[in-house]
Amino acid sequence: MNNYKNRIGKTKNHNFIDFQDFESLYKKRPLIDSLINCYIEIFNESDVWSEDYTYEDVIIILQKQLTGAASIRLCVDSRTSEVIGFCWAQLITASEVHDTINAVQYVQSHSSINIKHQLGKLVGKESVIYLQDLGVSKAYRGKIHLGQLIASVLEDVAVQANTRKIFFWSIKETCVKKLAQRVNINPAFTADNMQFFAGHLPNLKRYVS
Repeated sequence: MNNYKNRIGKTKNHNFIDFQDFESLYKKRPLIDSLINCYIEIFNESDVWSEDYTYEDVIIILQKQLTGAASIRLCVDSRTSEVIGFCWAQLITASEVHDTINAVQYVQSHSSINIKHQLGKLVGKESVIYLQDLGVSKAYRGKIHLGQLIASVLEDVAVQANTRKIFFWSIKETCVKKLAQRVNINPAFTADNMQFFAGHLPNLKRYVS
């Protein structure tokens, strides 16, 4: 899967490109540089996340989160070759989910959040597919088929890991809850402004292309 797979999305002006590991992605230096710029643009938005990631921060995140059973899909503007959206997921343990969530700058700025007990009950001792990150540049929101952006990633990790148990979270200002409910996954619990989802991944093949 570590090659270019061009796909037509909701408009005819973008392609999807898939990788399964950091090393393969890193070889495409202009692409990874554009991904990091896109990531910083999205999560440093003051009106939503208000985070402050640097280039080096994102490299470390990608190195850690694209190992083992993992998958990433990038959405690229075919006219400019710029990354305009991304999604990646990874198979990790409950303890790793907890550590990953606590490493997020948004969570660190909301120190009252303590999810360890609820997380242990939901995830248990089994590893789960964890949706690590999802984002679309502000100018392209509503123009990218999110089902195609997300489904291929989750199906890929499910096949690699031989499990369909999934866990993810977001904040209320995003469209994640609406997307999750389309596949019958509802919030398991909330903490502050964060919504946490757990369930079993349905068959998403109708979205995969």
